Amino acid sequence: CTATLVAPNVLISARHCGISAGGTVRFGPNSNSAIFTTTVQSAILPAGSGSLLDGGDVATRELMKV
Repeated sequence: CTATLVAPNVLISARHCGISAGGTVRFGPNSNSAIFTTTVQSAILPAGSGSLLDGGDVATRELMKV
């Protein structure tokens, strides 16, 4: 899974990626060559089933501040 950093400590990713609070996020060309690693502080999931077909497969993750 990939994500987009939309603020210094907020990223948006697919909900099905399952990154929850306490999970690790790596920034870099790939997960084996991370330039920076941080921890997810909280995950915000919109209401709904999160189905791939109904537009609900999105989640916002707040990262720990460094």
